[in-house]
Amino acid sequence: MPTPTQQTLQALAVQTRARLRSAEAKLGELRAAYARGDLDAKAMRTQETKLVAIRDAAATALDKAKADLLRESARQNDPIAATALARGWPLGLLPVRLETRYQRDTLLVRIFPDEIHVDSHDPAVTDAERSAWEQFRKALETTSDTPKMLDLWLRLARDVGTSRALYLASQRSLQGVPARPPGYARPPRASLLPERFVAHAWVDSLQTSPIRAEAAHPVREPLALAPDPAKPGVSGSTSMDADTVWMTSFLEAERAGMALRIALPNAASRVVQLVVLGVRASADPATTADDWDRHLGGQAVDAGLSLPPPGSATNALPGQRPLFSTRPDTTALYHRALAFRVLTPTDPRDDPRPRREPPNDLRAPAMRAAEALGLTPTLFGHLEGAEDDTLQAEAAMRGLLRGAFETELRAAFGDSGAVATALDLLSTEGSALGPYPTLMVRSQPYGVVPLALGNDIFGNPDLDRMWSVADALRATAFAPASGQVPRIAGEVPADPIERMITVLQSEGIAVGAELRLVLGASMASTTLAGATAALRDRIEQQHIAARDLHAQLGGDPGNPIPMTGRVLLAEAGQALPLVMPADPGPAEIPAQYLGMLANTASLWYLLDSALSDFTPRALLFHLARVALLEAADIDSRAVLLAEGLAVEADFEVKGQYRDLRTRLQLPAPARYIAPGQIASFDDILSDRSNTFGVVRQRFDELRQLAALDPARLELLFGAVLGLFANRLDALYTARATSRLHALRDDSRLGPRPDGFVRGIQLGAFGWLGAIPRAAGLRNAGYVLAPSVQHAIAAGVLLSADHARRIDNPSGPRADDYAVELSSQRTREAQAVLDGLRENQSLPALLGYRLERALTRAGGTVPALVARLRKLASTAAVPVETGTAARPRPKAPPKRSAMAWRWSDWPRRS
Repeated sequence: MPTPTQQTLQALAVQTRARLRSAEAKLGELRAAYARGDLDAKAMRTQETKLVAIRDAAATALDKAKADLLRESARQNDPIAATALARGWPLGLLPVRLETRYQRDTLLVRIFPDEIHVDSHDPAVTDAERSAWEQFRKALETTSDTPKMLDLWLRLARDVGTSRALYLASQRSLQGVPARPPGYARPPRASLLPERFVAHAWVDSLQTSPIRAEAAHPVREPLALAPDPAKPGVSGSTSMDADTVWMTSFLEAERAGMALRIALPNAASRVVQLVVLGVRASADPATTADDWDRHLGGQAVDAGLSLPPPGSATNALPGQRPLFSTRPDTTALYHRALAFRVLTPTDPRDDPRPRREPPNDLRAPAMRAAEALGLTPTLFGHLEGAEDDTLQAEAAMRGLLRGAFETELRAAFGDSGAVATALDLLSTEGSALGPYPTLMVRSQPYGVVPLALGNDIFGNPDLDRMWSVADALRATAFAPASGQVPRIAGEVPADPIERMITVLQSEGIAVGAELRLVLGASMASTTLAGATAALRDRIEQQHIAARDLHAQLGGDPGNPIPMTGRVLLAEAGQALPLVMPADPGPAEIPAQYLGMLANTASLWYLLDSALSDFTPRALLFHLARVALLEAADIDSRAVLLAEGLAVEADFEVKGQYRDLRTRLQLPAPARYIAPGQIASFDDILSDRSNTFGVVRQRFDELRQLAALDPARLELLFGAVLGLFANRLDALYTARATSRLHALRDDSRLGPRPDGFVRGIQLGAFGWLGAIPRAAGLRNAGYVLAPSVQHAIAAGVLLSADHARRIDNPSGPRADDYAVELSSQRTREAQAVLDGLRENQSLPALLGYRLERALTRAGGTVPALVARLRKLASTAAVPVETGTAARPRPKAPPKRSAMAWRWSDWPRRS
């Protein structure tokens, strides 16, 4: 909870930041007026001097307010002013990039803003842009023709550029929009950075207490990311000005608050984990939300902002294209982001506002993103991907698979209350692909992942039991398993390319299934009796491990989970596609078999149809069938109990209604059928006109899933399978999502005009693991190339070769990226290429070079030329078997044909 002094300094910083923005805007308008000739030079200089003084005073006052806030917080042993954050509000941590270098017993850490911090949008408009906007709006008001409106937009985009046209066209008025003089736009800067960074370094072991190091200076605001052409360069540099030299100088980066030093115990100490944190405490949650709204709005029109659907390719893969494009389709951009602003639609379906602006569908991606971040929904409502309904469809998949697995999960854990509680949480707040949409700035995706610190005390035995089991599973099973997951940064040196491939192959979503034969208890006993001692020992070890895990999870050691003695035969595995085989028949298309299940006339029929020759080869079909039958089991029990036709004992092993087949054939109670009608339980449960029961939910889910294309259906199915198998992280994320939702629904924090409370607090974080001390590093030299593209390619190759030789100098692939870019070698290669362009053959050119080298060597070496010519005569004309003789290539005199022979020899790569 912030102290009164911290609250006063925070409010002062907010006011000062507003004065600074106002002064900068007025300076731009003044210079624009001078450029138009509205002011003479003397009046311009007088007013400019006053405004510059006001701007500089505001910047100084802002720095002082932030410094005072940090100083006040330091009295509470808080170097980053985290105690000044408002209690009860979410804290969003944005990533920053870290670079490190050891310097004897010190680790140097540099911090760079990430793409999400970059503010390159200039809200001020030039006179040319204002004129183009006025023509656009005037013509727009005189027409109602949709093609004409599109033409006006395309003309505006051609005149001022697509990004500026998008910004201008979305403005209904330019009143209050500052003017900008002609020339260069405002250089990009970093926004929403913390006041100060602090680093925590774990040295040599994660079991030790971390070393804390604070940045010597607060973070500079504003922080320039590119030089201003209007400012002079610093001494010794023709490209950097005083505001951007921090990007190349460590000392200047320290002064800008973007670098720090960590003192290590000795020169051999190694950092095994580094975490850098900071918070933006100089603004309250509402002001921070307004600032971030403005920042993301600028990125939407300038850099590109989108909500990519789950499974989207963020990089250019073979046969695919990434979502982000530096040249967006202007026509598509008009229909998605502008048509609703300039056109009153006649068909409500053409207007995105009813489902993306209040009243809103809280499950829509735009609303989910806005609720998580505490921002305005209209900021996201018209972005690319805002209409995607994958997360809504995932809810149907979660319900369907829960129905298939819940009975067995309860039986396996022996604690139905805790299992039901976990499944309820996953069903309402959990997600295998979310729980929130991904935010993409330009080509950089950012996952929105909620985190909840501390444990909730519910006083509910089922909830407490669930989290007790989850924490025990995390410590005993998942933590050791996650330690085996490949990571980019590892303590053991490895080839970076091979490690990257290994990481990419470790897909977290199921892509296939394999069925294996499982023997029952009696057959297992017979099999084990004749099994080898090694097999019996292995099965017994697995039983002991399972009993130990049961005890560690809080079970009674004296009453372990009964082991049925089943044996799983790995040799009998058979691959089964998830949703559709590679050669599907007519009944194996997901839309067909899911639709068949959703519209089945008899659930009783499904009891036997799974073993027919027409059963689809898809795991989804089998689980959907099981889910329907489980739902029929639940509903038939509920009806019999509600009508007083059965008691719980009737459903036990020896009860009269223990079998679902028997229940489905019973006559239905009278109040479920029309007078005079005769119907069975199967009839009323399969009747689409009934609106009760779990079967009804399964039918609705099947119909929703049947409408999806196979690719998206497979993504959803593979992802949701993990929720019921290995995704313990989804349970913790669901708890965090539930807590965040409760905060957004708390009316004590503020009004809820969009269905949730707006506002957020921001910070930044960076993380590195296993920072090695590399020995024997040296400068890889300089690259001389005829163009920037050549230099980039050469630099990448040299860097890869240098890293490969350091990591594995004697390995079998140490020379994979070996290149030699000396001027002599370059000239020799150029000569060969020139010869090839003159239709000379490569063997002839190489043979000439060989003879010339031997002649220049002098001594007795030239005598070898004659011997070589005997081995490969200059008159030789190669002839390939079964083909005509190739014409002799044009060649320089005295060349050796020996190179033709060499073409058949093994070559070194």
